[in-house]
Amino acid sequence: MPIPSSARTDERRRPDPIGDEGMTSTSLGDRVWLTLSAGVALFAIVARVHDVATYPPMYDWDASGHAINVIDLFELRLPNPHSWAGTHPPLFYAIGAALWALLPDVVPVHVLLRLVSAGAWVATVGLVWRGVRRLGFPVEAAVVGALLLGVPGS
Repeated sequence: MPIPSSARTDERRRPDPIGDEGMTSTSLGDRVWLTLSAGVALFAIVARVHDVATYPPMYDWDASGHAINVIDLFELRLPNPHSWAGTHPPLFYAIGAALWALLPDVVPVHVLLRLVSAGAWVATVGLVWRGVRRLGFPVEAAVVGALLLGVPGS
């Protein structure tokens, strides 16, 4: 497998302050890496979206603890700090409780929480991709983003 052109040389691309420079290389190796990265990213996102609704509720070993924290915040109580999940940072649980209050009852809570988790996962990968791309390495940014999207779990 060819290595991206920017990794083969010591030449570094000048960072674009806006990040809109687009692809500066059209070599075959770069196109192969970009195509493979896009394939991995697409597969990872499709698999995660599929799992959101098809994975059985409360099947995860830690799902019940997270659900209890969301229920506590939904009912305007603070999570129990003595439970194993009670000391986790509350942002995920607060977002889950707020969405639970806003969305119709036809959306199961476990699906809602998995959607919040998947959204945070994609947003995090997007931030990493954007940061590497702004450093001036668009091909490497695509490869790193695809590899992060392919990490199971979260």
